[in-house]
Amino acid sequence: MKKIKYIFLAVATMLVTAFYIINIQPKSQDIIADRLPKGVLVANNAEQNPNHIPSNQEVLVALDNYAKTHKLFIVATVVTPEGNAGFHPEYMTFGKGILGNNMILFPKADRADNELLGMGATYNILRGHGSAEELSQYLSQKFHVMTSAVSKMSLFDEYYNIYGNPQAITLLISVFMAFVGLAIFVRISELRKSGIELLSGKTLLNTVFSESIRDMKFIAILTIIAMIGTSSYLLITGLSNLSLHIFALFSIFFSSLIFVLLSCLVSAIIMIILSRSQLNSLIKGKLPTIALMVLVVLMQFAVSLVLVTSLSGIHYNQIELKKQEADLDKWKQQKEYYTFPYASINLQVSNQEAKAWWNFYNIEVTKDDAIFVRHDLFAGPEESSQDQLFVTPSYLKAQHIKTKEDFSNLKLGEYALLIPKKQMKNRQKLITKYNKSLTETTQNGKKETKMKAKYVEEVPNGEKRFIYNVAYEKMTTQQEISDPIIIVITPQSSGEETGISWAGDNDYFFVKGKEQTINRLKKLGLYDKVHYLVNAYGQYEAQTNLVKESLNMAIMSAIITIIVISFFYILLHVLYFTHFRRTIVIKFISGMPNLRIHRPFIFVELGLLLILLPTLTIISNEFLYSLFVVCALWFISLIILLVQMKNFENGQINSLKGE
Repeated sequence: MKKIKYIFLAVATMLVTAFYIINIQPKSQDIIADRLPKGVLVANNAEQNPNHIPSNQEVLVALDNYAKTHKLFIVATVVTPEGNAGFHPEYMTFGKGILGNNMILFPKADRADNELLGMGATYNILRGHGSAEELSQYLSQKFHVMTSAVSKMSLFDEYYNIYGNPQAITLLISVFMAFVGLAIFVRISELRKSGIELLSGKTLLNTVFSESIRDMKFIAILTIIAMIGTSSYLLITGLSNLSLHIFALFSIFFSSLIFVLLSCLVSAIIMIILSRSQLNSLIKGKLPTIALMVLVVLMQFAVSLVLVTSLSGIHYNQIELKKQEADLDKWKQQKEYYTFPYASINLQVSNQEAKAWWNFYNIEVTKDDAIFVRHDLFAGPEESSQDQLFVTPSYLKAQHIKTKEDFSNLKLGEYALLIPKKQMKNRQKLITKYNKSLTETTQNGKKETKMKAKYVEEVPNGEKRFIYNVAYEKMTTQQEISDPIIIVITPQSSGEETGISWAGDNDYFFVKGKEQTINRLKKLGLYDKVHYLVNAYGQYEAQTNLVKESLNMAIMSAIITIIVISFFYILLHVLYFTHFRRTIVIKFISGMPNLRIHRPFIFVELGLLLILLPTLTIISNEFLYSLFVVCALWFISLIILLVQMKNFENGQINSLKGE
């Protein structure tokens, strides 16, 4: 069994290391950015006078002088618009210094084209003895922006950030639980040997923890091999940044440390059992089976909870994957659309910038068939209304929604209302409601545009409307709404004062043509406000792939956990037949039926499972999966018992025959 345990440790270390590498590679730039040293975050520029915002050139000169005066090397993270959802930043530098490997230098000639004090701008001090607090105070006082000093993300926080999804955690726990099961089995098989060592004069501590020391040595060798292999692989694949290597090595060390701690935990449990056992009995082969059986039952409870979590993960991800794959077919018809969900819009902007945003959205809607479709799935309970959509006329065209009138030429203060047939009885109430609410959205200081329903049309019942939902950080992937009220507006009809309001709804805006959109943003002076330009279909496809990964991890976790549970049940039955061997033999020789012989044990197991059911339900909040797990455990238990009964019966018959 020792060999099996060490083989398992080697395989487990290899699999866990591969798991870490697979997750680190696509997130390498996130890790580098998170692991940058002390820095300053620009929260917002609400304290600025909108008409006296400093130019980018002023900020550049000030930061260059600050870095030179304080002998610092400062970097600012710059993320330029791209055609995918990846995070590939460049780094703007101030002062003397060299960027680390895998960090791309942003051209100095282009620095003035970027907004340097926008919301979310970050500055990190890579070298020098300057304080992040001092830099924060300097930027706040000089440019009237709200800033805060931020510390480097700890390795533990980064570990959770990268591997913290439920399926990944469940998978790792399954591997660790499998090791615990093997370790317990090995220690139980060596209890007689431990008793002999104690009788020969060895101390209890030395006797018990000698196995853990051997585990530590073996785990240390595996850890060194895994670390060397991981660093070599990262270097070969071009990922040579020190932060990546430190994080990868920490991840391996952390998992190895967990294996060591679990080995010590098993030793501590065995030490407690040995301290309360009679040495003479141990030497004769009489194990403290009742205590060991209680330990195994507790481990079964813990592993069962992991299994419930894995099964619920499989069920959820299967449903989500089926839904997303169906929605992906709809998205394939919308491949030409791009969005910029991470646009950086300031809290305070000049009138010139507000007008530039309005011009951008107006041109996109009227000339290039850009789509605006805003739903309220993300609103709070009091604001939420899932039966309405705010759209531009281009949405009706893209979704082939037929109307009697042409809404593309709505004038200032006009909008159109498409009401499902079943809600036409509330026609006047709806008109009054939207006249008021749309007028309120146009308010800008003392100015407002009186909005009135120019067109009101009836649409059929039973229609599902595609909503182009890619805002996953808001925690829903729903892509259709049934029978919504459709409110048709345009930038032209809402007025120039709503420029920033339109920009603030960029999660719901989809443009056609990546290059022409970027050129238009540059022409209007808005390119530096946009962090990403993302293909909407590609973004949804990436989300679907994440669900597939989660499903695969949940399946692997469930398989490992089922094996571990079966292993614990085998161990429990071995202990049962060991402890009650004399009683079982007497009843067997007397001719008592097998099921009657083992009836007390069967009822005890059934009682434990009945206790397990509400326990799992309360902890996991999943009754059906808890019931399924309990029924499956009962089936596994009966199968193992029948096999053990047959083996025991054959053994006794052979003994009676003298074989």
